[in-house]
Amino acid sequence: MNNSTKTPSEMLKVIAEAIAMQPDDYKVKSRCVVYTDLRIIGALLLREFYPAIRLTEMGHLFGVDHTSVIHNMRVGNGYIHVGQQPFLSKYLTAKNAIECWITK
Repeated sequence: MNNSTKTPSEMLKVIAEAIAMQPDDYKVKSRCVVYTDLRIIGALLLREFYPAIRLTEMGHLFGVDHTSVIHNMRVGNGYIHVGQQPFLSKYLTAKNAIECWITK
């Protein structure tokens, strides 16, 4: 990452805004797909762009425990593997936003 002052919580804000959600939506206790997709995308991109972040730290950002983070990443990788829409479109939109954010 180009700028070491950029934090995981700032990145989650960028992701949420990129897919028309609010940063507080990560902690919404709902299994509704709009909220679960946000958490899944956040977990996958945190792991990609902050590989040293601990699962417990990620869980704290989402208001869940580390096992939920593991489950979300497993589900998200499956969605990507099969090209699940509209998840894949949201994921790619968020990833592009993060790549732009990193280079600022």
